[in-house]
Amino acid sequence: MNFSESTISFLLLLLAVVCISLAKHIRRPSNNDLGGFNHNDQMKIVCYYGSWAVYRPGNGKFPVEEIDPFLCSHIIYGFTGLSAEGKIRPLDPYNDLKDNWGKGAFQRFNALKQTNKNLKTLVAIGGWNEGSLKYSNMAKTEESRAIFVNSVVEFLDMYGFDGLDFDWEYPGARGGSSNDKRNFVTLLKELKEAFRSKDYLLTAAVSAGKYFADIAYDIPQVSKYLDFINVMAYDFHGGWEKKTGHNAPLYARPDEYGNERILNNYSINYWINNGAPRNKIILGMGTYGQAGPYTREGGSLGYNEICEKVTKRREEISQVWDPYHMAPYAYWGRQWVGFDNIESIKIKAQYAKAMRLGGGMVWSIETDDFRGDCGNGRYPLINAIKSVFQDDNIPELPVPKPGGSSPEKPTSKPPRPDSTTTSTTKRPPTTSTTTRPTTTSTTSRPITTSSTRRPTITSTTTSTTTRRPITSTTTITSFPTQSPTTVSTTTKFTTCPTSTTTQRPTTEKVSSTTESSSSSTSSTINWWPHKSSTWWPQKPQSSWSPSSEIWTSSTVPSVHSKNPNSIHEEAKSETESESLPKEFKCYESGLFRNPDSCLKFIRCVETKIEGQFQLFYHECPDKTVFNNQTQLCDWVENVPECIRSVPKHYFRGSFQTNFELVHGSSIHDP
Repeated sequence: MNFSESTISFLLLLLAVVCISLAKHIRRPSNNDLGGFNHNDQMKIVCYYGSWAVYRPGNGKFPVEEIDPFLCSHIIYGFTGLSAEGKIRPLDPYNDLKDNWGKGAFQRFNALKQTNKNLKTLVAIGGWNEGSLKYSNMAKTEESRAIFVNSVVEFLDMYGFDGLDFDWEYPGARGGSSNDKRNFVTLLKELKEAFRSKDYLLTAAVSAGKYFADIAYDIPQVSKYLDFINVMAYDFHGGWEKKTGHNAPLYARPDEYGNERILNNYSINYWINNGAPRNKIILGMGTYGQAGPYTREGGSLGYNEICEKVTKRREEISQVWDPYHMAPYAYWGRQWVGFDNIESIKIKAQYAKAMRLGGGMVWSIETDDFRGDCGNGRYPLINAIKSVFQDDNIPELPVPKPGGSSPEKPTSKPPRPDSTTTSTTKRPPTTSTTTRPTTTSTTSRPITTSSTRRPTITSTTTSTTTRRPITSTTTITSFPTQSPTTVSTTTKFTTCPTSTTTQRPTTEKVSSTTESSSSSTSSTINWWPHKSSTWWPQKPQSSWSPSSEIWTSSTVPSVHSKNPNSIHEEAKSETESESLPKEFKCYESGLFRNPDSCLKFIRCVETKIEGQFQLFYHECPDKTVFNNQTQLCDWVENVPECIRSVPKHYFRGSFQTNFELVHGSSIHDP
């Protein structure tokens, strides 16, 4: 068939037009596009950011600018709280806001979207330490709900967040009302209606444990109004128990019964079977174990610390793979930690994908190896999840394979005299010696922000778990004119029995067990430091059982240094850490001046044992004292009752001279 020259020219022209048209829709990805998420067809990777990580020491410090805006599909800022007026409020105004020369973390956090246009940013409200009662009261009436809903819309508008993550822990529990389950649904409905015109997201962090979930959630109705549901599938075991157990086991071992079997697989199927759509369920995963200097929480160890320890002390540390939990634990000396590594987190991601879930959630971005110090690049855990989710293939559902090859075998080395040789199917020993947790913390600025704390674990087989976004509770009302830089605190817990509390756990009891086959009962030597920066109390999962055992732990002597955030790697001797302060009894949760000194304060936190509180001992920064009225570390001239009890250098400018002129005596006269 012959074509004329004009016909061929026309066809070539037509082909060129088609190619140009296609080229407009085919663009070579720039560096900023690589790894970005398409929200229409990708599984979500939801990353929580604990904003107090900015106060951590050394390589653990994590300001907003460390966040890779292309790493996660959604990033959630933790946390905000509920004011006395029933409105959403920042918990750390100095860090969160730009007001009063603040650091403006809200604004900087949301500016990440300028780099990645697909990124969604949310702000979390609530958490374990915020309690349940105030949220119960807020959700009770139409008027109080309207005040809250309007405040949230104004808050999101003002700071540029894309939505709200609700972390009420938990409706109907911890002092809440039996009507909370119904009121929570109504509140979510009203929030969703208010968000609709602005296209704001509404999500929630929910209990993976059956106990709280049964009380708290009308699952079909909750699912109706939430865009996605972050199931906190961790903290199944922890320091509040009498034996060790993994933080986030995927499946139960054959020798686990009852509540011990309420683990990842059970929890996800519980939510599905009770009416939650699979594509709205987000599987929560933890980037932490127990104990360590960066998180500065007694018994808390971020993955960045775990991998650092394993890398630097390879010959001392044994790693064991549990074939049923499908996750590793490690031990050295008398320390034990159960955690997720690259292999186990991949398995959890494969589980989420095989189950057709909506994605994975990580608590939290700042305890992954964000610096890449351990040789697997930056953010190895989150990137492992991402690699599974972005693979076009649908994996088979991971199932336990006892006796088979494990993704990670124990470190090969001669057995120590105090331990038996490990095997790939070794389970944590169950004999135990009770140890005390060592938690320390400091809150930056003269504000006393509350903290999210994890249960502590120490000793070779202490249960290591914890962590969920939990929030702070302290009311912040004012700042000194020139605020001190950091609240230096040295804390340990002391259990203070009282007869006034009936609420559920804050998780601070610690049991530990030897990792060897020997029956040694010598005390555990804690290697983590006793000085620390802001931490945040954490809660246990619902599978705990009340215990009548009471333990106490002592306050570490305060250490002053030029840098209030400095840490001391040397473990305190047992005799040094046994000196308890004057007896102080807690009758309610909150912050109270230490009767020993105006320079110190005590934080009382409810525990899981009825009628008992955990005590955390803190110190104010140099030249400040604790103000009971504002619950801040304040300048001494604002706290008249402390004027005669502090050193002379605590007084600024002409205050001391004016005081003596008015009162006719020296400040330090009796």
